[in-house]
Amino acid sequence: MKTRFNLSTLTAGIALTLSLGCQAESAPAKQLFLGGGHLVVCSSMTQAECADWDSYRQSALANLTDAEIRTPTEEPVATSDAYIQRVINAAPWAADPQMQQAISNALHALQQQYDSQPIPSWDDFKAAMLALTASDINVTVNGTPIDGEYLWYDASSDQWDALSYLKKDDGLITYTRTASRDNAATDTFAGNTGLLDALATLPENTSFTYIDFITAIGSAYNDLSIEDQFRVLRLYRNVPQYTRPVEYVALNDSLSSDSVTAYNTFVEMAKAASGEHGQPHILVMTSSSNNNYDVADYYVQLFEQAGATVTWFPVDRAYRQSVDQNQCDDLQLTHDVLAGKPHQDIYFADYASQAQAACDNPETVLSMIQSADGLFINGGSQLRTLESLISNGTDSPEMAAIRSRFEQGALVIGGTSAGAAVQGGGRLTPNDAINPMIDGGTAYDVLASGYPAHLMNAAGGLGVFNWGVTDTHFSERARQTRLIKLAHQQGVRFGFGVDETTALIVSQPLTPDAPVSMSVVGQNGVYIADNATASLVQETPFWISDITTHYLNAGDTFIWYPATETYSLSFNPGAALYTGYKKNRTITDNDILYQDHYRALLDDMIQTQVKSAVGYSYEYNPEFILDFERSSNTVGAVYNGKASYQSVMTSITPQ
Repeated sequence: MKTRFNLSTLTAGIALTLSLGCQAESAPAKQLFLGGGHLVVCSSMTQAECADWDSYRQSALANLTDAEIRTPTEEPVATSDAYIQRVINAAPWAADPQMQQAISNALHALQQQYDSQPIPSWDDFKAAMLALTASDINVTVNGTPIDGEYLWYDASSDQWDALSYLKKDDGLITYTRTASRDNAATDTFAGNTGLLDALATLPENTSFTYIDFITAIGSAYNDLSIEDQFRVLRLYRNVPQYTRPVEYVALNDSLSSDSVTAYNTFVEMAKAASGEHGQPHILVMTSSSNNNYDVADYYVQLFEQAGATVTWFPVDRAYRQSVDQNQCDDLQLTHDVLAGKPHQDIYFADYASQAQAACDNPETVLSMIQSADGLFINGGSQLRTLESLISNGTDSPEMAAIRSRFEQGALVIGGTSAGAAVQGGGRLTPNDAINPMIDGGTAYDVLASGYPAHLMNAAGGLGVFNWGVTDTHFSERARQTRLIKLAHQQGVRFGFGVDETTALIVSQPLTPDAPVSMSVVGQNGVYIADNATASLVQETPFWISDITTHYLNAGDTFIWYPATETYSLSFNPGAALYTGYKKNRTITDNDILYQDHYRALLDDMIQTQVKSAVGYSYEYNPEFILDFERSSNTVGAVYNGKASYQSVMTSITPQ
């Protein structure tokens, strides 16, 4: 039996209660795992996350050579005209002329700084880009002078990914002109005499490096679309003998026990869904990455070491487009274009082969789904995964099969970062608005100017998490106000923000109108914003009062009761509980929209038991003021030095 004591009952249709402990849900149930990002474990590519990688390498991997183990490598970043043109001409930048001009000016400024010589590493490139001022770039977008920070942090995911074109070619693949390749080019590019004439100037049977090859072709190559550029490269490439290094995971050597716990939790959820006591079968879907081959090793090995049978799930945007358009012959080309890197079928021949086999016979993919107990989606861009599973606005056959298994309680759906954000959508109740899917936006900008359509998907994500808007990397990136703004702008009641190294676990029994239980595991917490009590003053700049907010840590629970449209909150049974306040004073923060300042201020408010708190944005014109007030329903709970809270009333005012 669990003990419950009643704090207060109905406020705007919300039942607010506190329970000490909660009972486990019995199977079958629909289960979801929403990871907040940075669920990082030890691997050969993430050695900083390992307790002692060298010891693991010398023992568990002693039979492997260094060349067989994938490790991080410093990749020089080119500043020559040929490489810069690759970025500027990339479709994501070309589609936005102002941003294209901005990135062009930025890269040429760096070219001048480095005298056209390579920048030593990607980290050095990032630092140099962030140091660029608005006067260095001299472009204004929607009234905002663009600097290096804007380009780095506010470019779209695809624009940012295209910056990888600057990484210097590794020299593995060379290019040679032969008569047979010329004939193939003539068939492929019939009518493009400029390109064919340029190719004809190359000496036959002579190997070129990538940069020498495209420089020799010149403007005839640069004027092509990225797809046609990659076609040329595939036609003239020399396929080398190559055995790729593998990324190796050492789960039990991980420094982050919270990350390990989170992944183990997902495996246990899948085991429960299977109804068996043996190893569950988990599909890992890496479609949130622009190159879904690149991180497959990591997730496959991670879940194998966590006790599951694992299959890489080869569905991504390239698969979706190729299957839908009946063009599987071009799957690898399409994959390369979307990845922004040519020849990935050489660098990852094993995964490319699996993807090709799946595209040629999609029924095998449906069979994977039918035999799976869990589907885990990686981080990256939620839009990429959405486009992988949704076809022309409706469920693809793969998504229909996933949804069917999920609705039966037979398939757990999980993901981290983008893999969690994409789960949103649907409606809280049949009469409520659709929960949109976040796809970007900074806290200050959306408060000042509203949430733009291109930074969210109003139709939502996959629609398996129906209870509100979802967001990730949450407190660490001060995303509370962007969540509140988007939820209110779209007419949605709830927003759920999951912190890094943390997961929200959802269990919904199959019985109609059964309560939905949401609990927290991991290092940090989950923020919940409830707009039911809010009063809007104006949309732009955003001015709103009396949003009910909660914050839950590990061991805390939120339960939604669909039949009555109410909810209850449960704190960790070991938590110290506080109602009211002891100190009639207000604490403040002068940069509330930066990093984890919001979370830290509220933690301080609860733990020091002061009456209220106020946060000010560092930005001004307008400055935003966030007021945090206690109500008669406010409860604080402190466990292991971390504060959870219920019903802190939050207001946002432009000044």
